Amino acid sequence: MVAMIHLQGISKTYLHRNKALKALHQIDLTVQQGEIFGIIGLSGAGKSTLLRMVNLLELPTEGKVLIDGIELNAKNSQQLRSTRQQIGMIFQHFNLLNSESVFDNIALPLKFAHWSSDKIEKRVIELLELVGLTEKRYAYPAQLSGGQKQRVAIARALALSPKILLCDEATSALDPHTTHNILKLLQEINRKLNLTILLITHEMDVIKHICHQVAVLDHGHLVEQGSVIDIFIHPEHDVTRRFVESYMGLTLPEDIQLKLQPTPNGVALPVLKLAFRGESALRPLIAELMAHCETGVNILLANMQVIQQETMGVTILMLQNPAAEPAALTFLHSLGVRVEVLGYVNTVY
Repeated sequence: MVAMIHLQGISKTYLHRNKALKALHQIDLTVQQGEIFGIIGLSGAGKSTLLRMVNLLELPTEGKVLIDGIELNAKNSQQLRSTRQQIGMIFQHFNLLNSESVFDNIALPLKFAHWSSDKIEKRVIELLELVGLTEKRYAYPAQLSGGQKQRVAIARALALSPKILLCDEATSALDPHTTHNILKLLQEINRKLNLTILLITHEMDVIKHICHQVAVLDHGHLVEQGSVIDIFIHPEHDVTRRFVESYMGLTLPEDIQLKLQPTPNGVALPVLKLAFRGESALRPLIAELMAHCETGVNILLANMQVIQQETMGVTILMLQNPAAEPAALTFLHSLGVRVEVLGYVNTVY
C-alpha cells in the first residue's frame, strides 16, 4: 500500500508567558492511500494541532510531514500553496460565506485557482450532484439545515479534486441522524474517489461507523493505534479503555466495583471479561462454558457490534464456581476468545 500521509517525529512546542508548552510529543503516524483514518482523544489532547500539521497550517517544532512521499517542510511558500490544493478540509462549523449562494461557496476555490466560468459551472454541478444538493444551487447558507451546510462544505473541499480530505470534528455540531447521513456520504466519497480521509473526533461512534484505522491521543502523546475492531476488542491504554467501555456500556455497577478484589481467596467469584469476533460471536459461548466447566454463570454486562462488516462482542460475567476458573480460561482461550480476569467478588449476585 502507498503511504499518503506520513508524519515522522512530529513535536509542537508553544511559548506561553516565557514558558515552553509541549502540545505534541514525537508523533509517528502513517495513513495509507484510500484509508479512512480516525484520531480520537479528549479535549486538549492535541487532535486539532496534529490535523493542522498535515497541511502545515501549523508548523511542527520538530519532525517531517510527507504527503504522497513529498516532504512539505522542504517546500517554499509557492510550492506549499500548490500542494495544499491536494488537501481539502472541512470544519465543525462549516465556515461558509453567508452572503454567497451554495453555488458560489462551492466555486470559491475554483475562482481562486483561475478556472474559466464554463469549467467552474461544470465542476460545481458535478459536486452538487455528488453531495445530493442539486436543488439547492441558488440557496444561501441561512436557508440550509446543519447537514446541508456540511454537504456544501464537503463539496467545496472537493472542488480541486484533492487526494486527501481532513475533517476537523466535522459532525460535532450535528444531531445523531444528520451525523449518520454525513458519515455515510464520506464513506461513499471515499469509495467513489479513493480519497484518503483523516478525521479527528471525540466520539467513538464516529470511529466505529466510518474508520478503518484509529489512533488515540492523550496529552499530546500517541498512546495507541491499530484497526478499529482490534482497538474495540482489546484497548490497551487507560484512555482508550474508557472510550470503548463508555461507548459500549461496559462500566461495572459501582457496588460490584467496590467489592472487586485483585486476587482470589478460595471463595471469591471470578469476574471475567470476554472479547470475541467473527465466528466466535455466533457461538453459544455461555452455554458451552457452563456445560464444559460445570459452573453457573452470571452475565453482568454484554454488548455486540458490527465493525467493518465483522461482528465483535464483549461480555463481562461472573463464574459461580471459583474452582472452575482454570478450566474456563483454558476452554475460552481454545476457542480464540480473549479473556481478562477483572478481579474477584465475595458476594454472589
